[in-house]
Amino acid sequence: MKRLFLLLSVILFFGNELYSQSKIDCSNVKTQAEITICTLNEYNAADKELNILYKKVFAKLTDKQRVVLISAQRKWIDYRDEHCKLYALLYKDGSIATSVIFANKTETTRTRIKELQDLLAQLDL
Repeated sequence: MKRLFLLLSVILFFGNELYSQSKIDCSNVKTQAEITICTLNEYNAADKELNILYKKVFAKLTDKQRVVLISAQRKWIDYRDEHCKLYALLYKDGSIATSVIFANKTETTRTRIKELQDLLAQLDL
């Protein structure tokens, strides 16, 4: 299952680079391939935002706090990936499986972004 997901992710990543050149209108998708590309784009944007925010939080922490944040983030990544496996199993062999997985990863990532934004606000007090 992990190999299949990894393979799909690699194919979609490189496919996305080629397909995005055609400027898909994600507000008016017509095919499952377009839906998948748009959900991948949404996830990539959320992941990029998360990484930028993580670095901001990390920079404001003491060494001891950084160790805890690193541990928490690794555990969160494990949680996110395990949670998404449920969706992979629910939609196994379905054409929407990949887009559902990316949509779930996006939603989970946005929740984590909110958590880190709240932490950053506390650090800025």
